[in-house]
Amino acid sequence: MLMKVKEIDFFYVEARHQEIDKRLVNWGKFCFSGAGGGLNPMFRWVKPSQQWDAIDMVVPIDRSDAIKIAKGVAALPEPHALALNWCYVYKTSPKKGCQMVKTSMQGLETLIRDGRTMLVNRKV
Repeated sequence: MLMKVKEIDFFYVEARHQEIDKRLVNWGKFCFSGAGGGLNPMFRWVKPSQQWDAIDMVVPIDRSDAIKIAKGVAALPEPHALALNWCYVYKTSPKKGCQMVKTSMQGLETLIRDGRTMLVNRKV
């Protein structure tokens, strides 16, 4: 008998997490762009028409909020902090995220959701 595996949508954000998700996205862009100082040097010679995320690069990064979120994420338990880093900064495959955090797909989803909840509860 085959067991039906629950599909996990790592892009799903609960309504109560919408605001913290926006702030975490900002933090992820801050981390990706070299501490908020513009385009990462690795991509400096890429023409704007070749950038896969050109529209996002135009959106300004709120540096002060990104620093608050970075401190909040750093204060979380390590598995939750790693899961949020995977979700918002590294953005690699879920399999690599599971390896990074040393958990299952379901565990990774739970860590991300719980990490967001902790940030909201701590009023980061």
